[in-house]
Amino acid sequence: MVKTWIKRWLYTTDHKDVGILYFVTSFYFAFLAALLALFMRTQLAVPNNKFLGAAEYNQAVTMHGLLMVFWFLSPLGIAFANYFIPPQIGAKDLAFPRLNALSYWLYAFGGLVTFIGFFSPGGAANAGWTNYSPLTSIQFSPNAGETLAAAGLIIVSASVTVGTINILTTILFHRAPGMTFMKMPMFTWFIFFTMLQMLWSFPSLLAGLIMLESDRLLGTMFFTSVAGGSILWDNVFWFFGHPEVYVVLLPAIGAVMEIFQVFSNRALYAKKVAVGAGFAIVAISFMIYGHHMFLTGINVTEQEVFTINTETVSIPFGALMVIFIATMYRSAVKLATPMLFAGISCYFRDRRPYWRVQLIPSLGHCPERNILRGRPFPLRYGRRFTLRAVWSNLLLVAEDDWQNAQRILGKVALHCFNHRFQPDILSNVLPDGHATTNRDIHCRYWLGPA
Repeated sequence: MVKTWIKRWLYTTDHKDVGILYFVTSFYFAFLAALLALFMRTQLAVPNNKFLGAAEYNQAVTMHGLLMVFWFLSPLGIAFANYFIPPQIGAKDLAFPRLNALSYWLYAFGGLVTFIGFFSPGGAANAGWTNYSPLTSIQFSPNAGETLAAAGLIIVSASVTVGTINILTTILFHRAPGMTFMKMPMFTWFIFFTMLQMLWSFPSLLAGLIMLESDRLLGTMFFTSVAGGSILWDNVFWFFGHPEVYVVLLPAIGAVMEIFQVFSNRALYAKKVAVGAGFAIVAISFMIYGHHMFLTGINVTEQEVFTINTETVSIPFGALMVIFIATMYRSAVKLATPMLFAGISCYFRDRRPYWRVQLIPSLGHCPERNILRGRPFPLRYGRRFTLRAVWSNLLLVAEDDWQNAQRILGKVALHCFNHRFQPDILSNVLPDGHATTNRDIHCRYWLGPA
């Protein structure tokens, strides 16, 4: 029985099985990366710590970045694509099941080759996850770990190329009869955009890695030349590196779109606009990589162009945010856990200070000791409330209790849940402005406007 189970996972070509393999393996590499992050934070916990030496610390930083970007975040989208895309478009499996299995095993083998560097003479790669030249040259990184890391990245780039062609072919030519492009679910659309970006960006990285290995093993001078070898690597790497940001982001946006539709009980608002925004993101993402190179000496005109394009890519993302809001507007939003998670991830991922909504009960009827215990307190129907900003908190306060609230704000933690409100009291304050008098409002779930 054990042999049968092992044989199944070793030889499977089923798209769901391969998706599960991708998912489990990506979290295995995430665990390894988390251990390296723990080592890094331990080293930085106290001054003059000797937990890691200088070389070991650089190896931990480099390998943490490589594992997170290439063996966790990027393959995670492919895992969900493998599992969900065929059922969503009515296909029996991916177009090339054996190529799908090959893509996974190349990915797993590439990670193994890269991680083996820790057990090689000189340790693992230590030039940073961006592999900037000339740090990756034999002169500055003579250890075998750098060569092994580049070899592992070449293998995973080949895996990505095989996998993206497979998924794109499936979406383009293996849809069920009647499944037109505009009938495809939004998750499928955004996986399609992700695969386009991976197909066009990873070959640039692959070419750069082959030249890097040639420099290290054959003595060529692609990236060690004083005539701009390091700048050549910057161009090759960041042409891949910036679209990689959207490779990580777009599958999540597609999933969020599905969640918003389900828990708003409404079809996505302006679906064609959302699809157009996705195409715009893909196109513009390849024209803004130069903003990673402003300090490398590129001329001012190029800096201006890359700056304008960097600002321009925010327009389709802004359109997507408006579409999310319009989808929820006047709909019966069900604030279940997936919806709360999706909403917070979309609207509260800025680096600005966030507002929090707290409800101050009728203090004349609620002793402080009860407030401290976090008991629910019913607010009387028909009273007028005022939204006030105090210490980065949005406080919804009964007007006749404002003075009392001011006196105790610095003394107690005010946590009140499950209040019943007049229908229009929460308009423009909380996401669900159409609450009825008979509906419980769990205010602990809501963050105010970012």
